[in-house]
Amino acid sequence: LVEEGDQVTVDQLLMRLDPKAPLAAIEQSKAQVRQARLTIERRQVDFDAQTTKLKRFEALKAQGMVDTNSLDDLISARNMAEVDLRTSREQLSQAQAQLAQAEDQLAKTEIRSPLNGKVTAIYVKVGQTAVPSFSGIAGSTLVDVADTTSIDAEINVDETDIARVKVGAKARVVPAAFPDKTLEGTVEQVAIAPRQQFGAQNKSYPVRIRLANT
Repeated sequence: LVEEGDQVTVDQLLMRLDPKAPLAAIEQSKAQVRQARLTIERRQVDFDAQTTKLKRFEALKAQGMVDTNSLDDLISARNMAEVDLRTSREQLSQAQAQLAQAEDQLAKTEIRSPLNGKVTAIYVKVGQTAVPSFSGIAGSTLVDVADTTSIDAEINVDETDIARVKVGAKARVVPAAFPDKTLEGTVEQVAIAPRQQFGAQNKSYPVRIRLANT
């Protein structure tokens, strides 16, 4: 749907994955929901019948027309019918949760842009397999979208100087590759914890600067 270099807007559809598996899972979950509801109806009828029968026998027991064992058997049968009814309701809840999960998986087959920006890389082509997101596995990264209107620079500030660096302060950055070029920017973030740089005696704090004239 998009190519590298395309400008995209937030929530724009970037690519669509094969929906066959989640669609099949949705149909299966819908069938399980229907079956669970039918089971509830059947067990509700059984529970109501057992309850009515128990009330009738309780009335007969009060008149001395049935024995205690027969009444106990009916109480047990009514209780079992109640347990079966509660079980079927839990099965319905489980089937509905599985349906919601399948619908969520279907929604994830549409990959949309999280921001306004430019497509900088597409890693998966038509016919290739996309896999769950695990770093370093081919197919785990689908597409890169970057906000190219601004660039951040991360620099390390020595612990002896970090007290003078504040968020919002103006900064000037001189790239090592372009010593004759100075970039203006604003401090966006100052790390709370320092880092120990390899080969350095002092610790340093990472500082992120939003560059303005890039």
